[in-house]
Amino acid sequence: MTICYTFKKEVIFCKYDLIYTPNHRLFYNSTESRETKEMTDHEFIKSFSFNILNHGRYHHTDNSKGVLYHYIGCLISGNAVLATKSERIEVGPGEFFYIPNGCKYHSYWFASDSEVKFYSFAFSYFPKSQSKSYVLQKLSADADTEAIFSRLTENISVSASSVGLLYTLLGKTEPSMIYVSSDPRSEVLDRATALLTEDPEISINELSRLCSVSESTLYGLFKRHLGRTPSYMRNRIRCEKARTLLETTDTPIEDISRILGFSSSSYFRKIFFEHTRSTPRDVRKNARHI
Repeated sequence: MTICYTFKKEVIFCKYDLIYTPNHRLFYNSTESRETKEMTDHEFIKSFSFNILNHGRYHHTDNSKGVLYHYIGCLISGNAVLATKSERIEVGPGEFFYIPNGCKYHSYWFASDSEVKFYSFAFSYFPKSQSKSYVLQKLSADADTEAIFSRLTENISVSASSVGLLYTLLGKTEPSMIYVSSDPRSEVLDRATALLTEDPEISINELSRLCSVSESTLYGLFKRHLGRTPSYMRNRIRCEKARTLLETTDTPIEDISRILGFSSSSYFRKIFFEHTRSTPRDVRKNARHI
């Protein structure tokens, strides 16, 4: 498979069927799902985030809700421990690591002197076999991999060259990466539900983009496996959040409606009743009598 990026008259080739064309569209062709997805320039840029990050002598990050990107990182100075419920890795200076999108983990960063510093390369799309689910892990790096990474870090910004180098690096490391067999349908549904829970106002277009599937595929998965549409699930999550606010706060119903992104308080009451068979007023009244 081949990636071909054409960007500002520069062409980059590397592994995978991912094509960025002169008419400002990125196409990702999945041979397994037989889908072609289209992406605008803005969406393309949003799909990557390249940074050098710094922490003090000790820092803890709680990512227990899950991360929205895949990450390849390399520690410059200091040390780190990254842990999920099933994996734990210790990373030292010069070592590479991979964090899969959706990964729920805690990270601990520490340095005996000065500060913790590391490269972070985030990307939304990992064109891999849908039967493979890669786990949090350290990456092995030979001389060729280190040379590619050295070129990647010469200019920490999103460009045709840097994106091409990132996927070339991924293509070099993927064959030795640890994975577990997975059901891609379950992965997509779990990720979509987590994203809807985190941000119920997210558009279905953005939701499908973050799940790396088309809108029609997302709708099909929800209907076949949950018997509901993404919009229905979003409203159910909104109503669950509304119930919590009604039972635990004195926030006015009109404000709850606005906070949760409903177009009007009357529409909120209608949707809330459809999902709970109760009115917001009754839920609040009953909670105060408990």
